[in-house]
Amino acid sequence: MSDLHVIPDGAVLIRNGHIEDVGPTRRIERLKTARDAQEIDATGSIVMPAFVDSSTRPVALTGAGKRTLADDAVIEAMITGMARHGTLTAEVMAGFGGDSAGEIKMMRHYASLQGRPLTLITSLVLSGDLPAAFDGDAEQWTKLMMIPLLGIASRLRLAQSATAIIGDEGVGLSEARLFLDAARAARIHTKIQTAPECSEQAAGLALESDAVVVNGLEGPLPHLCRALATSSAILALAPAVTYSEHRETFAPARQLIDSGAAVALATNFSQEGNRDYNMLHSMSIACRFTGISEAEAITAATINAAHAAGCAQERGSIEPGKVADLVLFDCRDYSDLIRGSAVHQVVRVVRAGRTIYRRGRVEETV
Repeated sequence: MSDLHVIPDGAVLIRNGHIEDVGPTRRIERLKTARDAQEIDATGSIVMPAFVDSSTRPVALTGAGKRTLADDAVIEAMITGMARHGTLTAEVMAGFGGDSAGEIKMMRHYASLQGRPLTLITSLVLSGDLPAAFDGDAEQWTKLMMIPLLGIASRLRLAQSATAIIGDEGVGLSEARLFLDAARAARIHTKIQTAPECSEQAAGLALESDAVVVNGLEGPLPHLCRALATSSAILALAPAVTYSEHRETFAPARQLIDSGAAVALATNFSQEGNRDYNMLHSMSIACRFTGISEAEAITAATINAAHAAGCAQERGSIEPGKVADLVLFDCRDYSDLIRGSAVHQVVRVVRAGRTIYRRGRVEETV
């Protein structure tokens, strides 16, 4: 995770929204296919793959205590704000509409926002928010509504992953197992999200169910770190949530990485909890409070985060064949990028080869 493959004085050749070649500028400029290319001057900047945020929750509580999709203005502010800060792919959670019609409506709404300007990956969530009709019976809720809904969402391509929440606001381990088994059968990306107090149970469930991603681990897990490291799971950590809630025990990122685990970073942005969708700030918090290096934080927010979101074949690194989602930062060293995270250093954001954001100049006043 600490090997970033930095290319000093590098260049990226883009064609039809995808990366055609990358390497030293002298070599790229000599390519026949680069002769008529339009140039974006990145002199003095760091060019990085755009960030991938593998966990966001753009929903809000209604007066009745039921979760629903936030209004368009709130969602638009979130996704455009994320783009300005260098995030071009975000996983968004559905699963709070209360019934099948509500859930499908929420997922269709996410689909309508695709590419405006973010790439959105929808995850259908099994949570503890049960409609009154099920009278607190989480098993029946899972079997009769959420698993059939998962099949519908898969067939209509409205959801690309499935997340089981355990612990606070979540379901029990048995319901989570049923849901994850159904998701695997439908060949959908499987995820577990846990409350801090259930980190150990979540880790055990991940090992048992072969879940692809575990999100929300906190606290010391010495006896599970090695087992998690040898599993196929990506461990997505959200230190900004711990920081925003003024808790002192952060996820053991340093211990997990040293054990060989694949660690990703996410914001876990939500309308009711952590309101910070800036991935750079999450990276800075991770470096300060969990002991990981700047290079490891960059890997965790790009290629590892893309694996956590299930889109690593197309995004998360600057490689030939991948989508040209790039960010230009106004600094000369990647460590300065994270140390100066309080300063907006994004010069330009390029989505699929096209500039969608450029930092404006400050007007002079008399």
